[in-house]
Amino acid sequence: MSAQTKDILSIEDETIALWRQKKELARLENFAGQHTSLISLLIPPGTQIARVGKLITTELGTATQIKSRVNRQSVLDALKSVQHRVKLMT
Repeated sequence: MSAQTKDILSIEDETIALWRQKKELARLENFAGQHTSLISLLIPPGTQIARVGKLITTELGTATQIKSRVNRQSVLDALKSVQHRVKLMT
């Protein structure tokens, strides 16, 4: 395979990856939640899942300080759901 052919394949791979990323973002834009009950969690490749879990635990601690009872409970429920899903990844 020539260097030019490899370059073309590399460009095609990048184009396909970009297309998939745009398609996934479009799909995510259609999700809706009630006020603070929807959390988007994007984990970059190579990130340790344990670190993500620790960050969520920190956010749970911060969320306990929300004054509105209804809002606080909604945020805590959403964070606990995300925390559970992250634990399933390990």
